Amino acid sequence: MRILEQMAQFLQTKRLGFFDATGTSGNIFIHALPPAPDEVIAIYATGGSHAESINGKRIYFRQHVQILVRAINSLAAGEKAYAIYQAVNHFSGYLMPEGNYVSLILSYPPAHIGVDRNGRHEFSINFVVRLEEMTDG
Repeated sequence: MRILEQMAQFLQTKRLGFFDATGTSGNIFIHALPPAPDEVIAIYATGGSHAESINGKRIYFRQHVQILVRAINSLAAGEKAYAIYQAVNHFSGYLMPEGNYVSLILSYPPAHIGVDRNGRHEFSINFVVRLEEMTDG
């Protein structure tokens, strides 16, 4: 399971939204910001870094992730964005039981980035996620 799917499911377990892996319903989407519903969470991979290993035993990857939150009014969008920030920032552990071990997620607080063409407010939260994978080496 990819880290973006793990984050989407984690947000669902925190009751911040609903994730449908097919992308046909719910309000949490991966690499998409559909025109509906009005209140939506979109999760994007925005880069990363090369793998690092320590003593040949563990491989670390850094994944940069952006979460966009949209709602009709700025207060609702800001509150949802801040709830996501509080749930995810400085997280360590497994986002989902079958997922990667995340040693640290860092973020700056949410930022209002304006309104879309329909007047809905959008907030952005940018994360750096450090993933660990065990190796046989």
